[in-house]
Amino acid sequence: QENEKRVSEQELRQLFIEELNDYANKKNIDWQYSIETPTKDKYRFLENEEPEICNNGISGRFDLTIWMNGELVSLFEFKAGNASEYSYKIALCKLTNKKEGDNDVLRYIVNILTSADLKTVESLNNKFKDSKGKGQNKVHLRFYSMNNPEYNKNFPDKYIY
Repeated sequence: QENEKRVSEQELRQLFIEELNDYANKKNIDWQYSIETPTKDKYRFLENEEPEICNNGISGRFDLTIWMNGELVSLFEFKAGNASEYSYKIALCKLTNKKEGDNDVLRYIVNILTSADLKTVESLNNKFKDSKGKGQNKVHLRFYSMNNPEYNKNFPDKYIY
């Protein structure tokens, strides 16, 4: 529709970068960022199999990485809508891999939803409960509902392994 807002990972990432740049400028912080940053490790992502680190696999990509003084600070994966469980499993496989950065590297999944209700909250909670990464690093989950901000407090806001 003509007046309908497009909501995708790309728009979410772009808005995030604009806010990041604005914040860095106001605080005089020298951050750099990279989009679609190749992973250090190789992976195998096949729809009917668990995502895995695999020496003969292919490099993945992080939606966004943030750097300071040449050092990796944060890894981000962005999602829009109620993505498939497999999509979250892929993100968690990459983000929880300890080879992708030392223990100080912050790891995030940021998910935006055009609308949400209690069933959405339950669905997303179940996907993450069933998709926990096998690595040793923690991933911070954050969900935002555009049309139902009262549901934002019901989304998972915790670390998972």
